[in-house]
Amino acid sequence: MKKIVKILHLEDDEKDAMLIHETITTELDSFQIKRVDNKNDFTELLKKEKFDLIISDFALPNFNGTDAFNIAKKLAPDTPYIYVSGHIGEDNAIEALKNGATDYVLKDKPAKLVPAIQRALKESEEKEKNRRIELALRESEEKFRTIVGNFPIVLFMLDSNGIVIFSQGKGFEASGIKSQDLIGKNILELYKDVTFELLDGSIILGKEALSRALIGEVLHGIIHFNNRYNDALLLPHYDEYKKIDGIIGISHDISELISTRNLLKESEELYRNIFESAPIGIVRITLSGKVVSANLAFQKMLGYSENELLNLNFNDFTFEEDRKLSIEKITQTINSNTNIINFEKRYVHKNGNIIWVNLTSTSIINNKGDALYLITMVENITDKKLAELALIESEKKYRMLFEKNLAGVFITTIEGNLISCNQAFAHIYGYDSPEEIFQIDVNNLYPGNQEREVFIEILIKEKELKNYESRGRKKDGNEIWILENVELEYTEDGKITYIFGTILDITERKKAEQEILQAKEKAEEMNRLKSNFLANMSHELRTPLIGILGFSQILIEQLTDIEHKEMAETIINSGKRLHETLNLILDLSRIEADKLEIVSESFDCIGYIKEIIKPLKNISERKGISVNLDSPFTVYHLILDKKIFTEIIENLVNNAIKFTMKGNVLIKVNEECLKNKKWLVINVIDTGLGISQESLKYIFDEFRQASEGYSRRFEGSGLGLTITKKFIDKLGGNIMVESEVGKGSIFTVKLPFDNNNIALNSTIYGVKASSDTRSHISPQIHDTVNVKKMILLVEDDETSQLLTGMYLRVKYEFDVASNGTDAIIKAGEKDFDLILMDINLGAGMNGTETTAEIRKITRYKEIPIIAVTAYAMKGDKEKFLASGFTNYLSKPFTKIQLYEILNQTLL
Repeated sequence: MKKIVKILHLEDDEKDAMLIHETITTELDSFQIKRVDNKNDFTELLKKEKFDLIISDFALPNFNGTDAFNIAKKLAPDTPYIYVSGHIGEDNAIEALKNGATDYVLKDKPAKLVPAIQRALKESEEKEKNRRIELALRESEEKFRTIVGNFPIVLFMLDSNGIVIFSQGKGFEASGIKSQDLIGKNILELYKDVTFELLDGSIILGKEALSRALIGEVLHGIIHFNNRYNDALLLPHYDEYKKIDGIIGISHDISELISTRNLLKESEELYRNIFESAPIGIVRITLSGKVVSANLAFQKMLGYSENELLNLNFNDFTFEEDRKLSIEKITQTINSNTNIINFEKRYVHKNGNIIWVNLTSTSIINNKGDALYLITMVENITDKKLAELALIESEKKYRMLFEKNLAGVFITTIEGNLISCNQAFAHIYGYDSPEEIFQIDVNNLYPGNQEREVFIEILIKEKELKNYESRGRKKDGNEIWILENVELEYTEDGKITYIFGTILDITERKKAEQEILQAKEKAEEMNRLKSNFLANMSHELRTPLIGILGFSQILIEQLTDIEHKEMAETIINSGKRLHETLNLILDLSRIEADKLEIVSESFDCIGYIKEIIKPLKNISERKGISVNLDSPFTVYHLILDKKIFTEIIENLVNNAIKFTMKGNVLIKVNEECLKNKKWLVINVIDTGLGISQESLKYIFDEFRQASEGYSRRFEGSGLGLTITKKFIDKLGGNIMVESEVGKGSIFTVKLPFDNNNIALNSTIYGVKASSDTRSHISPQIHDTVNVKKMILLVEDDETSQLLTGMYLRVKYEFDVASNGTDAIIKAGEKDFDLILMDINLGAGMNGTETTAEIRKITRYKEIPIIAVTAYAMKGDKEKFLASGFTNYLSKPFTKIQLYEILNQTLL
């Protein structure tokens, strides 16, 4: 039967409670919910019943979720706790999770509640399971400690002085001794009269037994003390350097069994267990070399079973070249007074592999001193030996690398004596051999002693130098450049012994670097000159365009003669064309100089495209062409460079209008997903002339058009599509074109977006976007003041003065200053509401300097000053705003643009 999940729900709002219960009912089954709406009921229910989950609102009358959570932690600390609230706030939610709450779900996102409940119940189940496992482990560990503590055998370990450093078990308790009481005490001082009866019947004092074990002998016998008998095994313990540093002992009280024949059997069985469980190989052989017994570790080491080994002589698995050594060592073991021999040799595994082993052999003798058999402890040292052999081989390779290295390798003393070097080192300094250069003081390899002194001083401080560049002197006196990598070698007490390092001759590289540096400086100077030229060209072309475009517009507005009006329109269109060409050239120069900065901002691309195409519709309508926008989205938010996006749309739509004689231009905006990545897709579709397949190959190239030469049909610089493609590339997108001559073209732009830089709001609000953009009316320019404001125009160009004055006199009072000095004087004499400041004021102070001086006048600290300038390169606006200007207007500008910025600034 499925478990019923009990849920306690704390909620004061009846509707919210019903919604939450309905959500749970729809998604889950087998549950029971009890709802309370106050602190007392919540507390009492937690005291009476156990719940699987608590769901709580955060904001409650005279009570909140934090108080409820604290009560739950006290009364039901293991019960998962989920906040479901509409007003918890991010800070409160984070604090609640830190304090131990399981999760939180906003009420306006009920779809997240059921997954949160399922996750919380699963985590709770896992915690309960882990708690039970932990409890079982603790019980198991306690049982193990109880078993070991009551085992009738004592395991102990002595250091080389006889001090007990480990003792466990009850083997001595029959004698009135607790094993833990022995730790830290000298066994010889405690038991001076202890005797040790060996298996051959001989009896020795305990002191002698320990001494013999400390020289490597394995002793097995019976210890007699305090009228008790203990079967004991003493084994020498070896440290990591194969030196004996203590004794491992196993003792078992056999007092009750000493009179029976089973005593010997138990003792042998205990010895056999130790023999078999030893982590290193142990083998017993006769004096002639026949295997009598071998433990499991030895069998695994050689790959033979015990029965197979019993039919072998030790020579059968000894490497042929080591057999003579083995016979010598066995003879030495038998005849040795110490009865212990240690040596290394090679065994042959059953599969034919060579095994390196370290052998510790001792002879077991009878009471007459005659050797009965040999016991050998065998340690597999193959890995260690192979490492040693690899080290030897490495040293050989190092020596070869030292001698054959193309880099100079050397060892010197700190004083300057050359200890060792290779042929390359001698060759770099122009000597024939290392032997010849050994006769030279190292100081002579530097152009001056001071350079080596500096080198040594830095080296001692840093202890090693990497890629250190210095000058050297060859045998013929010529100077060279050296790249050194060196480090100091020290003695154990920290004294410097040698300098070890390598050198490379980098003279040619240094020459090349110098040439590159000179070329770089020249290129930077050329780039600076180019930037200055472009800035000056921008300024000098934009300034006269003010008069051309501005006065042409005034003529159009004032002329009544149609022919004259058409002439004025021709002038203004020509000026606009020149202005557009100038902007295209400057855009291209910034892109090619990699100075185009991406400045992302959030905006609705649907609404923004409508604004972009409004002025273009005036051109299209004169040609009888409709321009429409079609998209399934009413609002589509992007985080993108708005200026670059504008350039892309304007260039493509302007191109479509230019090359379409009849029909329409359609801009479609949609999205698509390719390989789990979303793309914004913009199609600009026209019914124009179309492009031939041959021309499609180069339409994105600089200064190229589908119609070229003296017979080309359309005006333009041929840069629009080039810059458009470069802009799209900068944004990580791509542009494609499909076209057919006589039918039109489709330009498709795809811009990628991800969670880092683009956000999509595809809400349509129930209405699809209209394809008619004519209902969007441009914002009107209103005069926001009833009393005319007083404006100071600071401008040295007479044409700009005249035109701007004509614009201003309609709505404002104004005065004119032709230079910075006049502007400061007039600002001191009159109270102006706003200042229009040109930047390039000719000789004397510029606009930025003049602004700084005017700002020093108390009443002008907050008065708006607008930079009005032909400096319109990328970054100019930001630079002027940072230097104290309130706003920025680039030349050339229209009357509407001037009114807009004035209204905006004076609000």
